Amino acid sequence: VSTQSTGKDEKRYYQDLIEHSRAHLMLYPYHLSDVMVKGLRITPFVYYSKMMETIMEQERSYDSLPNFTAADCLRLLGIGRNQNIDMMNQSRNRRFFRRR
Repeated sequence: VSTQSTGKDEKRYYQDLIEHSRAHLMLYPYHLSDVMVKGLRITPFVYYSKMMETIMEQERSYDSLPNFTAADCLRLLGIGRNQNIDMMNQSRNRRFFRRR
């Protein structure tokens, strides 16, 4: 994320940083948590929830998550590899039955 493209708008800079981090499946920026939670109201739980939602919508594998990101998701959301596979199968079954 470039500071030149965002100018002096600090809030926009941090929003861009979060979007970039989430899109690239990066760890939550805990070192900026005071700004993220107080300023943007993005907690680690919200961050990883949206990340997992995106992964499921794109039907990407849980294995596409980097190891430390996957460990954080498991710690905060309780979603590990097996839970993710179960949720994906349930989601696919629902879509299959809706199309009929």
